Parts: sequence; C-alpha cells; structure tokens
Amino acid sequence: MSEFHRIVTYLYLYEGNHKTRNVGYAKIEKRDAQCRVEIHMKNTGLINHDIPVYFYTQTNAGFPGVLLGSVNFVRGTGEFKDLFDSTSLSGTGYSISCIKGIFLPISEREMILSQWDDDSFDRTSFFPAQTSNQENVSVPEEAITPEKNVSPDLEAAEVAPDLSFETPEPESHSLRRDFIMENFPPVFPFSREDSFQWVQLELKNLHLLPKSYWHLGNNSFLLHGFFNYHHLILGRKKDAQSCQWFLGVPGVFQNPERVMATLFGFPEFHSTSESNIKTGQFGYWIRPLKES
Repeated sequence: MSEFHRIVTYLYLYEGNHKTRNVGYAKIEKRDAQCRVEIHMKNTGLINHDIPVYFYTQTNAGFPGVLLGSVNFVRGTGEFKDLFDSTSLSGTGYSISCIKGIFLPISEREMILSQWDDDSFDRTSFFPAQTSNQENVSVPEEAITPEKNVSPDLEAAEVAPDLSFETPEPESHSLRRDFIMENFPPVFPFSREDSFQWVQLELKNLHLLPKSYWHLGNNSFLLHGFFNYHHLILGRKKDAQSCQWFLGVPGVFQNPERVMATLFGFPEFHSTSESNIKTGQFGYWIRPLKES
C-alpha cells in the first residue's frame, strides 16, 4: 500500500518582520517518493513579478532554501504547480520531511511566508541550498589567486566577520579603497583586456568599505555566493573624470538566480567565459558602489 500525506498551509504577506495579511494557501501532497506542490495566491498587489519559490529548512548554518521554481503574478494573482522527488527536493538532498515552510522573496523588505511550526524564520540567515549541478561547476583558476602576505596594519584590521562594531571612519573613502586595491591579491576574472582592476576579498573584509555598505554582510544573496565559492571581488575603473567602484559575487547564471540577484541589489552578470550564451556559465553578479 502506498504512503500518502497531505499538508494544507496558509501564506502571509510580510513587510519587514510584520505579518500583514493572508494572500493564499499551499497544498503539498506526498505519495511514496513523489511530492506534488500547489500554491495559489491572490490580492498580493504584485503585477508582472516573476518571484522565486522556495521550501526552507533549518540547520546550524541558518535557513537553507530549496528552489522549486518561480511564479509570475498577473493582477495580484499567482499560481505554482509542480512535481518533485520527495527524497531529494530539486537535487539538494533535503527530503520533504526536513521542510519547515515556504518562502517567496519579493524585495529586501517584503516576502510571502508560510511557517509549518512554532520556530521563527530569520530571513537574514536564509541562503539558497546548493544542488548537485552547482557542485560540478568549476571556478576558473585565473578568477581566484592564493592569498598573499599583507601589511601588519591590514591584518590587524581583519577582525571577526561581525560587521556591527564601531571603527573610526577613514578620512577618505577613496584612500581606504585604494589601500584595499594595493594590498589584496589581484585577480583577472574576465578578459585580460578588461579595463577594470579587480582584487579578491573575503566576507570579513567588507568592514573596510564605507560604513554605508556594512549591511551587505547580511545580504542573503551575497552570503550564498561567498559560502559556495569562498570569495568576493572588488573592482575599480578609472578614467580622466572619475573612478568607479564595483562589488562582485560569484555564481552561475540561471534565470531564478537572476531574479534573486536583482532583488538583492546585484543586477548585472559578467561571465568569465566569452560565450554568447550566459545560462549555466560561471561569472560574477555585480553592483556599483557609490561614494558615500
């Protein structure tokens, strides 16, 4: 006799950590090794938004998210239906028995959430779970260089990756970033003819940026990229009139990843290869850093 379980759960719209209203429901049916997911939403206020849909679980590392797909909202209404392997959802190794709820990130402040137990969901600790396909993606050797010895002053500045502490503001943000470019290992993630100069960073180095960017240490998309590939990149482009700065997060181009990157402030993707087809290519999601 086959094993059958069904869950029906409500979905709520959140602004920040505040639950505002019910916007729909989800029905999850497990029969043996198959899991059918149906999500129905209306009156969300979303128009022509293509939003990723995640199951989430909880581990010591935080809240890994299992990407199920995406849902397109038309006049505030959206529906999602699909069938999955209940023993390894979306190839992540997580089974349906591990799942604690459903998460749809709308923006950095808004989300749609369904929680299946009394444990609270911490969005700042959310990160997309790695799939077996991602594990097989190799990072070009020229994109990462070994750490080199840096000055004692810089080593002293590299404290724990807690970005909440107070440090004296530098007299000039441009001087601080010039110091980073001169003391961190250079990398060449793109063409050698690239007009940018790039260096490799770690998460703990973000506090060397202007204080207005310290919040990126809690950016779920940035954390996902860093913990998968163990580095970030910082770049600058100089011309006669100005100097532009950019921060890059490593990743692989997929449409759901593109949606997440845009939601979390990294709208542009630069591939490390010269292929005209971006899908499946390794590269970096880029955001500009303005002087502040």
